[in-house]
Amino acid sequence: MKKLSLIAVALLLAACNTVPNSGDANSKAAETAAAANAAAAAEAPAEPAAPKVVMVSDVELKSLAVQMQTRLDASNPLGPRDRYVLRLARLTAKLKTEDGLNLNFKPYRNPSLDATTSPDGSIRVYSGLMDTLNDPELLAMMGREISFVQNGSAMTRLRAAYQAFDGAKTVTTFSSALDNLSDADLQAIGEQVENNAFTEGAELEADDYSLVFLKQNHRDPRSLERAFRKLAVKSQRDKSAALLYPDAKSRADRVRDLLAVKK
Repeated sequence: MKKLSLIAVALLLAACNTVPNSGDANSKAAETAAAANAAAAAEAPAEPAAPKVVMVSDVELKSLAVQMQTRLDASNPLGPRDRYVLRLARLTAKLKTEDGLNLNFKPYRNPSLDATTSPDGSIRVYSGLMDTLNDPELLAMMGREISFVQNGSAMTRLRAAYQAFDGAKTVTTFSSALDNLSDADLQAIGEQVENNAFTEGAELEADDYSLVFLKQNHRDPRSLERAFRKLAVKSQRDKSAALLYPDAKSRADRVRDLLAVKK
């Protein structure tokens, strides 16, 4: 009997040794799961990098504006005796500054009925507009361009254009991007500027500014209304003019009404 008891004890001990330890099993399962997760993470596509936001100061934007304007001027050279150069120089001889803003004017030989402005105070007048308007009317339109600089609209438009351009670039600072802008880059930003129209509020504010500007320069404020009337007629015949001045007639009517109230 004693011999049989010892055999039973031995068998019982052997059976106990064959039962797996639950802690070891859990540990091995955890290690297996971790390895599987790591393998899946390695095979998964990388998350796209968040877009870099470039903070651009007004000073930096003015520097960019100078670059862009220098490029455009080089592409539109006119001699000192050109009739458009002489006329615009005579018309703007006393307009070196306006409300503390330094101004510079140049004409471009271009049939478009347009004038453009830059945050640095550069105003460019196209020959098509000069051919259409007389001197007081032309001054009225330049008064509007000055307003876009004074009220910050030109700066806002350039900032939006640069940010749209920069969205496709991988730069970390504006300065590094500015140092590396090619002619193609400047052209692309310039085209984006043209696509960013001024707001209606900025346009109307420019009309109001022009009326004051004309009075300060001893010109008839009705010149702005007359300019819009001429442009309205042109818009009926010329699709490009219609795009530039789609509401010229209503703007002329508004100026007329404003002047009537002030009498």
